[in-house]
Amino acid sequence: MNEPYLDNLFRILKLTGGKYIIVEDGVPKAVLMDYDEFQKLAMPQATEKIAERINEVITRAQLLDLREEVVVPDAPEAEENITIEPL
Repeated sequence: MNEPYLDNLFRILKLTGGKYIIVEDGVPKAVLMDYDEFQKLAMPQATEKIAERINEVITRAQLLDLREEVVVPDAPEAEENITIEPL
């Protein structure tokens, strides 16, 4: 693509405020959209993934704490030790 072609695409995008799917041989290949619109779409997903990862780390830490509370290292041999292992 040459620069004037891109300039025309950007002008059309700005004027219409639309989003365009670029299709090649009947198969969608790319999306052309305003960057600000892209950020609005992408940020909630990124934030959601970060929150999921944080929750996962917290849950694992809580399970490890729980396991330490349940395991009784000085228990007599006749008693069973109960442990809770993370999946």
